[in-house]
Amino acid sequence: MFQLNDDSETTLNRAFKSKGIKSQIKNPRNLQKWFLILVAFVSVTLIIGSYNDALPWNVNLHAVSTLDKLAFLLGLQKQVYGIIIDAGSTGSRVLAFTFHETYL
Repeated sequence: MFQLNDDSETTLNRAFKSKGIKSQIKNPRNLQKWFLILVAFVSVTLIIGSYNDALPWNVNLHAVSTLDKLAFLLGLQKQVYGIIIDAGSTGSRVLAFTFHETYL
């Protein structure tokens, strides 16, 4: 097992003091502050990301996932149209659909 003698401990203490590491370790408020900032940033990012599809600036962008959105913006998808004519006994219907076919 590795043990430190007094000389090694003072050398390590001097190295930590010169880099400011010891003061950061001894100051839990600083660590707590950065942890809270990180938690807040991740929370805000998740909330905005989860509501991104519902926000009004995405009206013309049709996509299922982030990869689909990226492919649509880069022009890696093409629009394919389909028309269905349903002539039944109770009436006729014409249905038009738009699909996004990806090259990926």
